[in-house]
Amino acid sequence: MERKNSKKLAHAMISVLVVSLFVAGITFAWLVHRNAMITLAPVIHPGNIAITGPNGTAIESLDLSYTNDCISTDSNGNRRVTIQRDICIKSTEEYYQLEIAHTTNMKGLEFSLYTNNDLGTPLKGIYLNQEKTDKAEDDTFLYNYAGNSKHKINYGEYSNVQTHAEPLYWKVASTLSSNKSNTVTENFAGKDVTYFLTDYVLTVTWIEENKETDMFYILAKNVDNSSQNN
Repeated sequence: MERKNSKKLAHAMISVLVVSLFVAGITFAWLVHRNAMITLAPVIHPGNIAITGPNGTAIESLDLSYTNDCISTDSNGNRRVTIQRDICIKSTEEYYQLEIAHTTNMKGLEFSLYTNNDLGTPLKGIYLNQEKTDKAEDDTFLYNYAGNSKHKINYGEYSNVQTHAEPLYWKVASTLSSNKSNTVTENFAGKDVTYFLTDYVLTVTWIEENKETDMFYILAKNVDNSSQNN
């Protein structure tokens, strides 16, 4: 019987406000507590970059509901959910960077981001504020935890934050290049704007259980040519 589950990881926002004015000065800690509701609000196109559905189709969030076909049993007997979703970076510029920010409520939460023509090799990335990976909540699996390096940026001097609510920030290790062979031209206010469309595949997996929802954000920003190798 097909079984949909909207309780697990049900809120996977895609931020479409990705201009450099927000990112500058906060060292890629984009999910900022005091500014999140403003900075992650959708903006009206045409911005210079946006995260969209496949091949540039409009999207504001990803549906992460799933059926029994997405569930497998791991070596410890856990029911592991694995879903796959297609996204696209729609940009007027040649170079950009990608980051994922997420809370840590879910057991065994893992993700990978692939170019759409190479599902065997995920993009390499690094966590910017991960504390450790060996703190076990039970004998079956491990949680990820955020360290203190971004805490003051997010919360100031406020310290009473639930452990799993402190977001982790993961950044693709290298600057990415737009797919110049796939473009779309749109007219805005009488002016034609050409965008490069670069498709990716996101896989997310976690242990199925009755647990709180995690917040999962995908964010992007353009970078200029001089910083493409940073």
